[in-house]
Amino acid sequence: MSARAVSALVLGGFLIAGLAACDSGTTTSQPPVGPPTATTAPPATTTTPPVAVTHAAGCPVSADTLLKVVTDKYGRIPGLELRDVQCYQDYAIAGRFAARSDSEVATFHYVSGSWRYFTGGSGGYCEGVPENVKKHFRTMGYGGCD
Repeated sequence: MSARAVSALVLGGFLIAGLAACDSGTTTSQPPVGPPTATTAPPATTTTPPVAVTHAAGCPVSADTLLKVVTDKYGRIPGLELRDVQCYQDYAIAGRFAARSDSEVATFHYVSGSWRYFTGGSGGYCEGVPENVKKHFRTMGYGGCD
């Protein structure tokens, strides 16, 4: 193919693209060129697919999520249940019940995007928890958060 034929094809392609951009009777406004300024807002896009919303905080949290944390720490405990989960400012607390053991309380902390077992037992289960969080948990029925 000669250089002249290639030039004609390229020019033809530009002409077709230019004609396709023209639509009879309709005008479209083009977004401003360059970065947005204080008086110019960026153009709105409606074709972008929705993005999953992630939360920086861990609350609310389900008993199933916290149960997985306990299982990861201690292994599978037959009949283990977490009840009355309360969540406040990246801390969660729950009653821990198992078939062959005394009930206790487990406290969790949301750190770096995941829940971690913080402390637990029949007493001292709020040790190390910030004072305002302890106060909240006391008002939610966890009187041992002194």
